Amino acid sequence: MEKAVSKKEEKMAYKEFKEHLSKNELLQAQSCLKKHSKSNDTFAYQLGKLLLENYDDKENIDNGIKILSEIAEKKDSRCYDKANYRLGKYYEDIGNSEKAEVHLLRSAEDNNVYAMYKLGKAYLKKNKETMFERHGYDLVLLEGFKDSGWPKIEVVRREISDTPVSFQPLAVVGDIPDADFGLEETQALADWLVAQMPTL
Repeated sequence: MEKAVSKKEEKMAYKEFKEHLSKNELLQAQSCLKKHSKSNDTFAYQLGKLLLENYDDKENIDNGIKILSEIAEKKDSRCYDKANYRLGKYYEDIGNSEKAEVHLLRSAEDNNVYAMYKLGKAYLKKNKETMFERHGYDLVLLEGFKDSGWPKIEVVRREISDTPVSFQPLAVVGDIPDADFGLEETQALADWLVAQMPTL
């Protein structure tokens, strides 16, 4: 029978893993994670991520994908969104947009903002209608794209700039004199956005 592992032992193993990783001692880092990866999804996630991101050989990459894929199916896991995000990012990097979308959508549905951002960028490249028709979104907010022709709201902070820099913003939010909304006027901004939606 397998001996139960205490939280203290797990904490020490995780600290040891981080130390080895900071020194690029990958085999030792793997060893620390393997001890607890079967009983603890955080260790399993870190092991899968390490294998996927630090090796070039097929065997380690395949093992990393396998470990992360198991977590990516467990909605009750605390690492569900992170595992799906890592897989989505990996598949995006190798050009498999279909698999990337599956995992990034799962991660985004679990409120992972990085996944939302990546999905937004990918959809903008493809077709703006996809987001709204296929997934039923009424409004999609993205960060960046200040030079694009997309409708935009610019946030300006006085300590960084005293004027907006984006191309034709619909509104300016900030602590500068000509701002349409102050930084704290979130409800007013939300109401204004809803009112604009039919024309966006």
